[in-house]
Amino acid sequence: MNAILPILEDTRHKVTVDEVMELVRAGFFEDAGRIELIEGVIVEMAAEGSRHGEMKMRLGDAIYDCLDKSSHRRFIDTTLILAPDQAPSPDIFVCREGVPLAELKADDVSLIIEVADTSLQKDRDGKGVIYAKYGIPEYWIADIEHDTVLVFKCPKDGLYTESETFDFSEMLSCQTLPNLSLRIADLNV
Repeated sequence: MNAILPILEDTRHKVTVDEVMELVRAGFFEDAGRIELIEGVIVEMAAEGSRHGEMKMRLGDAIYDCLDKSSHRRFIDTTLILAPDQAPSPDIFVCREGVPLAELKADDVSLIIEVADTSLQKDRDGKGVIYAKYGIPEYWIADIEHDTVLVFKCPKDGLYTESETFDFSEMLSCQTLPNLSLRIADLNV
């Protein structure tokens, strides 16, 4: 059965961000906020559980509180266009202030965070590779199933060269955002 997948891979029509936006405007998707464009393929995001949603919002608020608002801003559940065929919707990302969202480039992004419950492998092995490929300097995965945070740094040749795992009870600091320091356990999620 799996022998057919390589054949289908070659016949798929890859799409661009512009083509997806045309489909969204035409009402093709029931919930356009639940899709991402990964490697030219439209991917439906899994429904998020209540702990996932709570973690995302509390973590986003904690990050916002730590930021120097004159130089950085944070987005939650916002599409980040990295290339014409690459438009993930990270749970949280932090970028330079002053650059309009439509003009953001990967170089403007300081940190991306995904909250993982059932999506750990996809977030680590799929999105992690994409974020490293585009040079996102720091990538965190808050793994709510194991109460840990995987921290990836120093992208080189499409891979992160440094990684660490922290318990929610440990203090996290972001090397790209010196004011950002927090303990996930303090978020009471």
